[in-house]
Amino acid sequence: MNKNLKSVITEIQKGLSSHDAEIRKKSILMLSRIDAPEVIEVLLPLKDDSSEEIRRISSKIIGILTQKYNQKAPLVSLRQKEEIKAEIESSGFDIKKLVHYLSSGSRENKIAAITAFYGVKDLSVLKIFKDRLGSEKDAAVIATYVKAIGASGGADEINFLINYAGHDDNRVKSNAIEALCMLGANYEVFEEMLPLIANSDERVKISAFQYFAGIGKDVMVSKVDSILSGNDDDLKILAIKLTFFYEPSIFINLYRKHFEGLNNAFKSLIIKKLKESTEPAACQFVDKYDAVGFDGDFIDSSFLDDKTGRDIFDIANGIKNDEEFFFDEGMILFDIGNFERAIVEFNRSTRINPSYLRAWKQKASAYTQLENFKKALECIEKVLELNPGDDDAIYNKALILQQSGDDIGAAKCFEATNKVKFSSSVFTRPGNKKSGNRGIEDAIDRLIDESASAPGAAGGGANVAIDRLIDEISDGIGVQSAPAAASGVVFQAASDKPPARRKKTKAPPSASVDNTLRNSIIGLIVFAVMVFALIGLYYRASNDELNTVSLIRHFQKNGINGEQVYLERFTYMDEAIVERVDYKGVAFSIRILKVKTPAKAESIRNSRDEGRHWHLNKNFLIAIDRGEAEKILSAFKSFR
Repeated sequence: MNKNLKSVITEIQKGLSSHDAEIRKKSILMLSRIDAPEVIEVLLPLKDDSSEEIRRISSKIIGILTQKYNQKAPLVSLRQKEEIKAEIESSGFDIKKLVHYLSSGSRENKIAAITAFYGVKDLSVLKIFKDRLGSEKDAAVIATYVKAIGASGGADEINFLINYAGHDDNRVKSNAIEALCMLGANYEVFEEMLPLIANSDERVKISAFQYFAGIGKDVMVSKVDSILSGNDDDLKILAIKLTFFYEPSIFINLYRKHFEGLNNAFKSLIIKKLKESTEPAACQFVDKYDAVGFDGDFIDSSFLDDKTGRDIFDIANGIKNDEEFFFDEGMILFDIGNFERAIVEFNRSTRINPSYLRAWKQKASAYTQLENFKKALECIEKVLELNPGDDDAIYNKALILQQSGDDIGAAKCFEATNKVKFSSSVFTRPGNKKSGNRGIEDAIDRLIDESASAPGAAGGGANVAIDRLIDEISDGIGVQSAPAAASGVVFQAASDKPPARRKKTKAPPSASVDNTLRNSIIGLIVFAVMVFALIGLYYRASNDELNTVSLIRHFQKNGINGEQVYLERFTYMDEAIVERVDYKGVAFSIRILKVKTPAKAESIRNSRDEGRHWHLNKNFLIAIDRGEAEKILSAFKSFR
């Protein structure tokens, strides 16, 4: 198992041990999107889960992967793979080692060396794979190259790999489909993939079903419409059969549009399938078009009984419309540094919900990590189009422009941002604009956060944070522009690196009076900041006594009775969020967040975190998914 895959599976496995069945289910569905035999062993214990739904889904995934990877004997022994992999890893993935094994003439050595580089993001390695693939004659090695390009490449490799989906060897075909799926191929390979769902090789057919199961509904309808409008009967019959894995209502309008132009065999196939449905639209269609009494007995319907294909679509249909599912999956990939794959998942999320701000922001971050600043800016512009007052997006746009070399554009964005920075006047924004109370509170909150998280936080943490402030003030001139972003880092409110101390020199005698006055002012400012900090710390300590349980009890006193479900943290979650709970009853559903400070809570509300509309009370946020909003909000606002 390559490191990338192992990291993803390890991260997802955390959710499998949750007491919450919904979290376990979500983790299993994430595992269903990993096309690797290693997933089977991870899922085996779930076949005895307490939830019937989880047992059913796990069994389906295990069955699909077992059927797909049921090969008689591996081409390379596990021992040989591990030995070569260990040698390559110990060399720091030295390209010379790779070339050495690829030039050895041994099929086993080639395959072991190529798989050792699965997921390694190196343009030089990718070029070697593509160059050698053209001259390779061994189908097994070709198949390994193809999958490696999918694991290590980006969207630019899609066109390069399309032709291999039509290769004579089934192993190559299957790996080509898997590679194209890894690269996020969508509508652009639809016609090339369609014939493969009728392939006699089980692995090829399953891979093709996995590709089509991941296609969005709108893309599927559009492509089937295009095929039925054409003249290729072979593609038409496959496209019609593919629609039968969906609810009839999705394609009923397409059937109406093209029915008269289809031959009798195609008409009979559609009528036969719709007769099995109880949907009103399907029944009406049959009543209207079956007047001549089509005979479907001669139609080969074995395709429709493909249990594996049905299971693949059943699993995929459970997650197709869940933008948060794909966002969470993207964040797991982002956190392990697989930015290309993360972008694929963020794209799925924004296709489902084009207004999902978090996905657009993280997509911008991923593109910036890849130094594709043009794409990163497009994503940030989309955020600002959806939410023009998003201060984080303005600030992040400035950082992207700064990293791309557009200092003038960056300066304009820094001027427009409301983010507070420490300076000689303690609380100023770029352009010397005076900060309001909210801005000052946010700055103090940030100072308190640093006090809590700095080394030696028990006593020296506050001194470290205050020391940083004194350094800035002592330098005389405040920060007039935002600190340069660390290479590849997009989303940050302030630099994590303390400013370098300047070398102190003895002041000339003529400056002694000014220095005395300045030092007095500095002392007063530092005293004021410490008072603010102590007040903030006291407020936080007293505020910790209130938690989500307190709020839920308050709801219950107001006649809003239900059950609470604690939601576990994920790595992408805002660090300021202390608790995350769902509170649900027969007629309502509420998401509750407890945040460290009111300023942080307001920031989360303004950014429409999780794509939700949040309501704020101190450092608590609620989002009402359903229920009597007026009654719930009245109770929430009275919570003290």
